[in-house]
Amino acid sequence: MSEEYELDHSPVETQERNGWYSFGVAAEGYSALATAVFFPLILNSLAEYNAYQNSDHTKPCNVSNTDPCDVQIGSHYYDTSSLVFYATSISVLCQFFLFVSLGSLADHGSHRKTFLIMFGVATSVIGLCILLVTKNSLWWLAFIIYMLSNTTYGAAYVFYYAWVPILTRFDQKVIDSEQDEKLTNEEKYTISDMVSNEISGKGFFYSYVTAVCELIVAAGIAMYLGSGENYGLTAAYPLQIGVALASIWQLVILLAYTNRHLKARPGTLAF
Repeated sequence: MSEEYELDHSPVETQERNGWYSFGVAAEGYSALATAVFFPLILNSLAEYNAYQNSDHTKPCNVSNTDPCDVQIGSHYYDTSSLVFYATSISVLCQFFLFVSLGSLADHGSHRKTFLIMFGVATSVIGLCILLVTKNSLWWLAFIIYMLSNTTYGAAYVFYYAWVPILTRFDQKVIDSEQDEKLTNEEKYTISDMVSNEISGKGFFYSYVTAVCELIVAAGIAMYLGSGENYGLTAAYPLQIGVALASIWQLVILLAYTNRHLKARPGTLAF
């Protein structure tokens, strides 16, 4: 018994395309702000308060000293600046298994939108948990939060990029070109390629402009608040607030706009 998925062949409307753009607008800020900038600073700051000098593991870390600091995990010591590398490596390994297992669902499955929203929401909720790290001794929790959120973020993008061929294939220009018998196959391919590049280009542009704006706002808030120790919290807590704000932004856009306007285009299982 063979299984075949029949896609929704209706032309792509402006709202549907905007719904796809909105996911990038919602999620890219989390990547640029949290994953690329704030989390490395947060992890390093938290770990330093629980670390020891590299040259003498009996002495607490002195951040004003040029001597690197090591944090103890089990019976081993690790450089505080390498924690992000380890967390990223573990999350990338997890992403590998997710990509292999979810790739076919993204390309052919009938629950593409469900998984997209699910992983996007999971990233936001996990990111919000960074506010629970109110003590420097909870650096390990920040490590886990970063690792998990980076994993779910990558998984969401598997389904996000799977929409590009669909939005291209059912774009009205591409549909018209396929029905135009006067056009050669090369001309039809050129039109399809132009539409695909336009969709991808606009998606990147909207996403990165939003990400830069989020980064500027979050950095401004962090500079205004100063050290979190002034409020009885971790020194990096203002940065943690920035991560939480990026998570809230992502959650609101996903549920209020992406989920509403991006068509599921489910595959109808035919036997």
